[in-house]
Parts: sequence; C-alpha cells; structure tokens
Amino acid sequence: AMERRGSLTEVMGRPEAVLREGAVFNEHSLLMDVPCEVSVTCDKDCQFLEIEKAQFDQVVKEDVIRLKVQELQMQVKRLFRGFPLFEDMGKSVQETAPEIARYHFERAGSLLFK
Repeated sequence: AMERRGSLTEVMGRPEAVLREGAVFNEHSLLMDVPCEVSVTCDKDCQFLEIEKAQFDQVVKEDVIRLKVQELQMQVKRLFRGFPLFEDMGKSVQETAPEIARYHFERAGSLLFK
C-alpha cells in the first residue's frame, strides 16, 4: 500500500519520495482514466492547484498526451538502437518505427500473450 503524507511518500510505512513545491501528483489517473491509487495527506498547511477531470480532458489532456507520445518516441528510438533487428535496418526505418509503435498500459497480472 502506498500513502503520501505531506511532503513524504510512504510505501508500507517506509519513506519513498519527497514532494516539493511545484510537485505534480496523480496525473497518471487523469491521463490513463484509472482510479487514484494513492492517498495524500498534508502534514502542514499546503496550497494546491486542482484541475477537475472534465476540464483537464477538455483543455489539457490532448497536449499532455502529445508531449508524452513524443517523449516515448524518443525513448523507443534509443531502445530500438539496442536491438539487432533495428540496428541492421536503414535510418528511415529507425526514425519511423517509434511513430508506429503503440503505447498501452496494463495492470499488474494482466495476460499479455497466450
């Protein structure tokens, strides 16, 4: 179980991370349309900016997803360079392959292939 207490993230009672001013949390739930899996508790007075899901979807989500896709494409390009299959292919394939690769999220324990 993961719990955030003020500026400290705890996993099963052990410190996991420190949240500082300007930190963003729970964006994964908004982007992936999954329930929030953490609890956040302030240990001192805090100020927050909150974006409701409907407004996020209307205004922010498309741009955030576009930026995430670009970031993932760069990571995939780096990964592809390490696979002999893609190393042996031309530059155009190495540049295009990340654009056609699909990203998806699966919960732990999901069957991927059968």
